[in-house]
Amino acid sequence: MDIGKAFTFVFEDPEWIQKVLIGGLVTLGATLLSPIIIGLFFLFVLEGYAIDLLKNVRDGVEHPLPRWDNWGDKAVKGIKVSVIFLIWALPIILISILSALFSAILGGGELEELVGVISLCLSCISMIWGILLALVSPAILIRFAETEEISAGFQFGEILAFTRDNIGDIIIALLASIVAGIVAAIAGTILCLIGVLFTVFWSSMVEFHLFGQIARRARETTEVVSVTV
Repeated sequence: MDIGKAFTFVFEDPEWIQKVLIGGLVTLGATLLSPIIIGLFFLFVLEGYAIDLLKNVRDGVEHPLPRWDNWGDKAVKGIKVSVIFLIWALPIILISILSALFSAILGGGELEELVGVISLCLSCISMIWGILLALVSPAILIRFAETEEISAGFQFGEILAFTRDNIGDIIIALLASIVAGIVAAIAGTILCLIGVLFTVFWSSMVEFHLFGQIARRARETTEVVSVTV
């Protein structure tokens, strides 16, 4: 996996200034206007844009950073991705609701200690599911990028098998994405806070470039195996 390429590819694009500028402005719109429909639209467009990047890296496009066109198509992809991850996150949401209910109904008095134990157990389950979701997220996104169908995000056998077979690259990609996020936060702060919008956009591109690399390597491995057989 070429981590250095993921961190620098944005700046190798001849139109990178224009693309990053638009990306930062879309991020601003998604951040400030998120409670209303237009803000959600910007958020979905960003998610669709990231999927297009993943596909371009997977397919070996020389300058994979997508153009800012076909916003409606990108938004549809983003909506589908959001639905997929919302459903995957349902256990965490339900656990949070159960924990709140236990605290409200049984909290206080003699049962307070029991409530604490139950809340701790539920928190552990939620944390374990969160870690699992983080590990399978690249596989979910890669599977979705292949067909752009919501059902692709719930091909549990394929997703788990892909994660198992590529777990080393996935962990490296997730750790590198965390580093990119830290760099983005520091650089954005240095650039008088407003720069965070552009550096956060850049860090998300780093993450999806890494996922695209995983997809490309998996495809190449599959092709080699197919030829050998």
